[in-house]
Amino acid sequence: MLAALSQVLENRRPGPKPAVVVTAPPAPAQEAGRPTQCPVCQSQHIWKNGAYLVLHWLATLCLGWCGVQWRRIQRWRCAECHCEIPAPERTAQAQARQAWRQQVKRLVARTWELTAEEISRTVHAHPTLSEALMEAAHVVSGQAIHV
Repeated sequence: MLAALSQVLENRRPGPKPAVVVTAPPAPAQEAGRPTQCPVCQSQHIWKNGAYLVLHWLATLCLGWCGVQWRRIQRWRCAECHCEIPAPERTAQAQARQAWRQQVKRLVARTWELTAEEISRTVHAHPTLSEALMEAAHVVSGQAIHV
């Protein structure tokens, strides 16, 4: 044991030089539109929850039905509290969809030659296009068609 200790403590030339130090790979780039934390519980554990296709309402609003395109919207969900985190693209598409439905209602109102008062009662936001058209038809016919 003393022999081994004397060899360790002995001044010798250093051994071979170490190989080039490997640097850590760069962190993967964040996906565009990926939320950084949950707005409810502030957790940073966010995972993808599938994607879905919707009509590209911005293109439809500008180009009419000739410009029909589909958009892929990514869903995000918090791993801690499981709440769905809305993507910015989803919000923009919802606003464009509402604007498109407003235009359809204005067109229906103008086609049926409604007065300004009837148009103001007709043109307002609805969650679905069918509901918007039913209300526009109700203004013209005077009959309730909501269920």
